[in-house]
Amino acid sequence: MRWFVWFGAFVSAMVTPRAWAAEPASIPVSLTYLGHSAFLLEAGGQRWVTDPFSPGMGYPDLHLQADGVTVSHEHTDHNFVQAITGHPQVVRGLDARGNWQPVRLQEGPWSIRTVPTYHDGEQGKQRGKNSVFVFIVGGLHIVHLGDLGHLLTPAQVQEIGPVDVLLIPVGGHFTIDAGQAAEVVAQLHPKVIIPMHFNNGLPAMRSWPIQGVAPFLEAMKAKALIHQGVGPTVTLEYSRLPAKPEVWVMKWVGQR
Repeated sequence: MRWFVWFGAFVSAMVTPRAWAAEPASIPVSLTYLGHSAFLLEAGGQRWVTDPFSPGMGYPDLHLQADGVTVSHEHTDHNFVQAITGHPQVVRGLDARGNWQPVRLQEGPWSIRTVPTYHDGEQGKQRGKNSVFVFIVGGLHIVHLGDLGHLLTPAQVQEIGPVDVLLIPVGGHFTIDAGQAAEVVAQLHPKVIIPMHFNNGLPAMRSWPIQGVAPFLEAMKAKALIHQGVGPTVTLEYSRLPAKPEVWVMKWVGQR
């Protein structure tokens, strides 16, 4: 099932203090859920993959071609870049020592930047650092939170800036949990919320100490319209956002 989402948003000609690049012309953006925290974003003839996961997680193993890969942090369920073919540009949010590596990148219609955050609620003492990736393409602001482990500070909210589509971890234990994820949604005010990094219930992930998506949906049911079984591919256009926030629980590629 392929959804076409039409946005009806007002576009301001003013550049806010949060903006760092001019808005590109509106072009269609295709988003495919590959599983876990991995997505394929396609626009302007370029393909970008976020946080590719290693085999053995119950999702179909990754093997696809792309122009670029982003890695929010260096854990094997997020940095398996060898699964991506085509000699992609690899853009890492952390350096080899686990320190933030600021990204400010312009590739054709794509503007990509990072915002430094932590993988836990103790400023990285448990699991280290994490980078939020902000993709601006086709007029859309798509934000991938990686393995965010805490609520955002006002400064981080300001640095992330406007959010149209939010890719947010909801499973808890290694990341924010369902209740915290609902609070982060309230901090960022996205129009489309796509949960990720939750227990898929398949044998390979049953031992993982993370929750499924249901607690997050319960936390969001009074705050957003919920659609289940979306995708695994959606086509977005900046000119037609939903009028009110919506949660899309996406099928991953290969899911029946």
